[in-house]
Amino acid sequence: MKNFVKASVFITCLLASLCVFADPIPTEGSWGTKGLRTLTPAPPSASIEGDTLSIYMADPLSNLTVKVTDSDGNIVYQECISSYDNNFTYSVQLEVLSGEYHLTMIHYYGTLCGTFEIE
Repeated sequence: MKNFVKASVFITCLLASLCVFADPIPTEGSWGTKGLRTLTPAPPSASIEGDTLSIYMADPLSNLTVKVTDSDGNIVYQECISSYDNNFTYSVQLEVLSGEYHLTMIHYYGTLCGTFEIE
């Protein structure tokens, strides 16, 4: 019975996490070990809800540079973030005007880029 309760709580939390209202930001780029024989952490992913940008890291990842530029190429946000835990989400309020923005995530393992819009 105890295992059933644990499994029910786990499934409920999993389903609740799928009901997030943020829009995922599709990214392109390369992510890998560049020929090294090591386990590569999962690539980070990003989502936007209003003007709140969220970076999700499934695996611990240090020194990830997150840069957001506007359509003119001006940097509106840049920070180096690290996670030492699994399933870490870093959120930041961008405080920018509506328009199209470009996200770049830079790390030793590769560079991922995406475009999103704030309305």
